Amino acid sequence: MERNKYNERISKATSFFTNADDAIAILLYEFATGTGEPERYFANDKVSEAMINSLSVKSALDAYYEKNKNNNRLENLSNWGYGLAPSPIYNVKELPRFIYRQTDPFIKNNSVELFLGSSVFDISQYNEDILKITISNKTGRNSFNLHMDDDYTRDDFGGNYSLSNIIQHIEILLPIRFQKLNRYKKQLIFKQAR
Repeated sequence: MERNKYNERISKATSFFTNADDAIAILLYEFATGTGEPERYFANDKVSEAMINSLSVKSALDAYYEKNKNNNRLENLSNWGYGLAPSPIYNVKELPRFIYRQTDPFIKNNSVELFLGSSVFDISQYNEDILKITISNKTGRNSFNLHMDDDYTRDDFGGNYSLSNIIQHIEILLPIRFQKLNRYKKQLIFKQAR
């Protein structure tokens, strides 16, 4: 029995690194059945790779560069929310953006962005040339526009329970686009030879 669990973990890990669609199928299955890890981290794999050109990452980067365009120092963008689910019923002017956000993952065939839906972004400077983007998402009973009753964790029921929350964290490293920063000057550091 232990060997089967080990083989299953290896198979899942392989899928996460080799095929984003398979990874999302695994996450959906685990959410539906209440099995698997309640919290997962993705970096340098097909899941994080699929998000690089997504509309949500582009929107978060636009917000980051807008915040920093006239700064001498780069400031982090923290807890920035990207939503797929706002209802246009409350604001008709939002209807075009709502439709675009809902259809873009289908048009680009991006199952990862479609699965994540609404997410929270944190963007910070990783080093002098690189930004670190962290995307966090909780999949629960209110995800996918299900709007079921309250979310619950597996701990609420003492173990695996179907449709219990699972959390994903995705890390992406991207080069800083200095041309979008009007006043920021890259700090040049010279090391003296000994």
